[in-house]
Amino acid sequence: MEENLINIETALASILVAAFVAYFAYRTVVRKQYVEAAEKFRESVLGQLKDIYPIATDWPDSMDCYLSNKFSALQNSVTTFEFALPWYKRYFFNRAWRIYRVGENGRDQDKQCYHQYLGFTIDDHYIDPRKQLNKNVDRLLKYAKT
Repeated sequence: MEENLINIETALASILVAAFVAYFAYRTVVRKQYVEAAEKFRESVLGQLKDIYPIATDWPDSMDCYLSNKFSALQNSVTTFEFALPWYKRYFFNRAWRIYRVGENGRDQDKQCYHQYLGFTIDDHYIDPRKQLNKNVDRLLKYAKT
């Protein structure tokens, strides 16, 4: 009877050790995939917006046209990177992407509307488009920190 308990304890301990080893191996692979995806995402965003982010060296005359031309490449990067994120961060990442595209108060039917980057005054307070763009891009890139 006592010998059977020792065998069961040994078997359970072996299973537990194997489970921990498998879990840590899995986490290592997932972390490596996340780091690679984050680097690609960051490179893509910074490459697409290099003229206007983080320091605007060549602010375009038609910001709407400029960002519309960058949209498909950025959307591809966002979609690819989204699947590397843990499930619990995806909602907030998608929200940050939506705010970048249509602003805080954008409508659901709009896919892209860059009026927030045109500069305007609300109640005698000027909204700087460069600061707004930096804030929104920073919000996106914070998910790609490794």
